[in-house]
Amino acid sequence: MGWKKENWTAQDYTELLQYLRESSESKFQQFQQRLIPDTAILGIRTPELRSIAKEIAKGNVPGFLQVAQRDWHEERLLQGLVIGYWNVPFSERLEYLTSYLPLIDNWAICDMVCNTLTCFQKDAPEGFHYLLDLLQQDNPWIIRFVLIMFLSHYLQDDYIDKVLEASASVTNDHYYVRMGNAWLLSVAFVKYRDKTVNLLKSSRLDDWTYHKTLQKIMESNRVDQVTKEWISTMKALR
Repeated sequence: MGWKKENWTAQDYTELLQYLRESSESKFQQFQQRLIPDTAILGIRTPELRSIAKEIAKGNVPGFLQVAQRDWHEERLLQGLVIGYWNVPFSERLEYLTSYLPLIDNWAICDMVCNTLTCFQKDAPEGFHYLLDLLQQDNPWIIRFVLIMFLSHYLQDDYIDKVLEASASVTNDHYYVRMGNAWLLSVAFVKYRDKTVNLLKSSRLDDWTYHKTLQKIMESNRVDQVTKEWISTMKALR
């Protein structure tokens, strides 16, 4: 069944939802449910969702978003993927992305949508300014979205200083915000060791994020054993 449509109707969306239900896998649903508790999940594998999203993105995306619902995890994720794959001017994409962001309610949707928004690499300056503005919001999932976007697309020479400064400015204590920040810093350490260590030693991070960052660095396969032993000595600094 093709999902590239010039006009989306409520009936079209009902047919899509039925297709999603038929594509679900019980064992995968149970696996996902353990990772994302308290979320209504059908249990559809990522390649299938991405394939559907790419088809939808070739058609009338605003029409799809207008009839789309949000009851299931996969429905909310699919909308974000469609916005990511949509071939549209960057400024227009940002308008739809802004409307979509409040639908993010778990780490899986957040991180997968971030990974899909490769368009930010082409329009990096405008995208970075947009993300910095979002960082001022109170919604913890939007803050995590910004941090994972930095991790996915902005660990580069032109942005690393600003990324680290933004990371240090985060004060939201939501678990997944702190986890996202620690993940960001652990990956930044691999690419920009001295700059990241300077931030770690500056006492600007809360203790939890500081120690979780050290833990993630020591767990990384991209860090050699000697460096890990050195990092472990930094635990005593806090």
